[in-house]
Amino acid sequence: MKITLTGITKSFGEKKVILTTSLTIESGSFTTLLGPSGCGKTTLLRMIAGLETPDTGEICFDDRVVFSSERKINVPPEKRGLWFVFQDFALWPHMIVFENVAFGLRAAHNTKNLDDKVRNALHAVQLDEFASRFPHQLSGGQQQRVAFARAIVIEPQCILFDEPLSALDALLYEEMRVELKELISRLGITSIFVTHDQAEAMSMSDKIAVLNGGTVEQYASPENIYSSPETQFVSGKGSRFTELKLRTPAKILGWAYIAVVLLLSVGIPYFSVISTSLIDLRSYGFRPGNFTFQHYIDLFTENEKGIRALGNSLIFAVSAATICAVLGTLIVIAVRKSAQSWEKWWRSSGFCRKCSRGSSS
Repeated sequence: MKITLTGITKSFGEKKVILTTSLTIESGSFTTLLGPSGCGKTTLLRMIAGLETPDTGEICFDDRVVFSSERKINVPPEKRGLWFVFQDFALWPHMIVFENVAFGLRAAHNTKNLDDKVRNALHAVQLDEFASRFPHQLSGGQQQRVAFARAIVIEPQCILFDEPLSALDALLYEEMRVELKELISRLGITSIFVTHDQAEAMSMSDKIAVLNGGTVEQYASPENIYSSPETQFVSGKGSRFTELKLRTPAKILGWAYIAVVLLLSVGIPYFSVISTSLIDLRSYGFRPGNFTFQHYIDLFTENEKGIRALGNSLIFAVSAATICAVLGTLIVIAVRKSAQSWEKWWRSSGFCRKCSRGSSS
């Protein structure tokens, strides 16, 4: 099922939670709404479900209008053909697993072939042997699988997930993240997933909508979010990145150093070629995978206080002077190779941004 949002807005009192938002979610895709607490992602999900009413705009499921402020259409949640998976598993403690999964079918009076449908759903989440157990007899991961089975048994056109994995411990979380993605891909159900976890969004999604302050700053594939962020806020959502903020004092000193080294090393013609592509640059970022300091590691290790271990990686705190020195040396190497090669590296390995929404000048 294709879901189209056009001009959606939502306010609670005087607080604008969702600014004018338009979004198209393709049929069968796994789309993630990613953003910090209070950005409006859960509100947007609830409006799609019909649990919140937008102030303005239109929501369509394929060619069917389920909400329109202009045409006074608002289809109730139970008639939208969706299923909502909450952060809380919301299992009935007095019902066995089989009855928990069958609950949605019974509520909809859809009892034809009920046994087969429930057992097929349990098989899909690998809980065939647990049909007669009660929720308290299951692990957290097994309870989450029951919640997934209850969602897919009614064969919804779309499943909405509101941070369903956040209550799990670290090891179980990783396992369920893989299982959920495989399950949804196998079933081909349109899915919308809300999370604040960048790794979760990047690893599971076909497309990601990055929300900030009630608006979608970028809607793209994980690859594009990572390599071509459109704003400074989005650039921090792909993964850890290094950003060079060229404020006035550092800009003058840094580029002065680079200019001197370039002039002494390769001459004025090369410098002219390079500088024209960097005019009016406000901010430049690059991912760690695109940049290595193999020959300059001693510059960073002189001050041990600037090194901090983080799992399987190290974080280096360095001075602006060191950055300028390393960049200057790297630029000389690149320019000697050719001005064209340098510009290609600069443009392909990082992302440049002038002032734009979500970025700082």
